[in-house]
Amino acid sequence: MKSLLVIVLLTSQIAFAGTDIRVKYPFPNFTLRKLSQKNQISLNQYRGKIVVIDFWASWCEPCRQEFPVLNKLYKKYYKDGVQVMGINVDTEEADAARFLKENPAVFMLLHDDGGKLMDQFNLETMPRSFIIDRKGVVRFMHNGYNSDYDPYVFEKELKTLF
Repeated sequence: MKSLLVIVLLTSQIAFAGTDIRVKYPFPNFTLRKLSQKNQISLNQYRGKIVVIDFWASWCEPCRQEFPVLNKLYKKYYKDGVQVMGINVDTEEADAARFLKENPAVFMLLHDDGGKLMDQFNLETMPRSFIIDRKGVVRFMHNGYNSDYDPYVFEKELKTLF
């Protein structure tokens, strides 16, 4: 009985060991490798910019719908200090490469090797997006994406941060 209690307690601590990302709180710094490259990128490098972080996967149909919106957003607001980062969570980079042939991205692409960041942040839905202000604070958060979604919602939210 005691060993069962210990197992339950340890399991519950592991389940809650992740970092929940919340609006009005700083987004934790991370360092990830650029997709298909060796260069490392740290979120702290972009302090002073508005950052859109989007977690995506090749198997995610809503991600396919969202990519054109993120491309337009990046093209329109890059000169205003907006950085868009797409963080791929696929185990195999080849899956991401196939996805990108059909759904090209003009914004920065990073790879979450082994899904460590996804697990750390308790991300259960794809895509999962965050809009972070110039001070590194999460201002908006989105779970999922569908074709009925207002394609201008990201833009409306960004404009409140200028």
